[in-house]
Amino acid sequence: MTAPIPPAGATGAEFEVIVRQIRFEADGVLSFQLERKDRSVLPPWTPGAHLEIALPSGIRRQYSLCGEVEDRTAYKVATRLVPDGRGGSREMHALRAGDVVKIVGVRNNFELLEADSYLFIAGGIGITPLLPMFRQVAAQGVSARFVYLGRNHTHMAFVDELSAIAPGVQVVQTDLAGIPCARELLADCTATAVYACGPAPLLDDLEAEAVVGLGPDQALHIERFAPVRPAVTVSDPDRKIICGRSGVTVSVQPGETYLESIRRAGIDVPSSCEMGICGTCQVTVTAGEPDHRDELLTENERRAGAFLPCVSRSLSSELTVDL
Repeated sequence: MTAPIPPAGATGAEFEVIVRQIRFEADGVLSFQLERKDRSVLPPWTPGAHLEIALPSGIRRQYSLCGEVEDRTAYKVATRLVPDGRGGSREMHALRAGDVVKIVGVRNNFELLEADSYLFIAGGIGITPLLPMFRQVAAQGVSARFVYLGRNHTHMAFVDELSAIAPGVQVVQTDLAGIPCARELLADCTATAVYACGPAPLLDDLEAEAVVGLGPDQALHIERFAPVRPAVTVSDPDRKIICGRSGVTVSVQPGETYLESIRRAGIDVPSSCEMGICGTCQVTVTAGEPDHRDELLTENERRAGAFLPCVSRSLSSELTVDL
């Protein structure tokens, strides 16, 4: 079995950055300018990429890069405060200029593919990965439209910046105009590539409508900030994980994820979302039959052995991983 295909633009380099500037972008949304302490060049990235950040508490979270691709001296990310979330946004919003955080990865699971024309659909903070995409296609002179949905202007980050990039931007304040359905958003769509990011109901509707609303030469690409379905606690009878390089075999306990089992055996595997959408915990399966339950890996990556133990399980009684 060959090694998993790495995500496009992935880099495993770890390095510290300083929070150089924090800006208020909209109600509940802050942007952060991150630079090396010596202001030296940062690793390159492409539209759709995200940073994995290790916050001071030790938790890891992913944030889409939304700045200028050409600016190699600074990374820009933006976060919406989710008071009842898992803690990442609260910790980000508690940062102050001068604080130091660690970048533990730059990945792109949402690549901008070449197309004749584009339609971008953003809902709320879903604008962050799409903003650099729109900048790039506009700079290349490729035909593109951008529909940005939000409650109202006070809740919509980067509205002015987006509108200044190119014509073809439609800003929909749903408090005034209501929420358009997917059929309306895709009506008369001539774009060969549709890119969307935003709340789950919006993306679910677009996926369902794309089946009948888009032609064979049109493709919908989406990025989710949460899994399609919530993780379900499962008890698999008599399942074991064999960590090949370590020579450790561990039984999966009732209600335990495979990631938790591996860690209980004393093997440290980094993780972040623990929902099967970021890829931080990816390991390689070398024997056994995985039961993939993630929202990230492609079929090619799965065939090559990629496995996300935070949510995926095993159809065979034993699963061997390269740890």
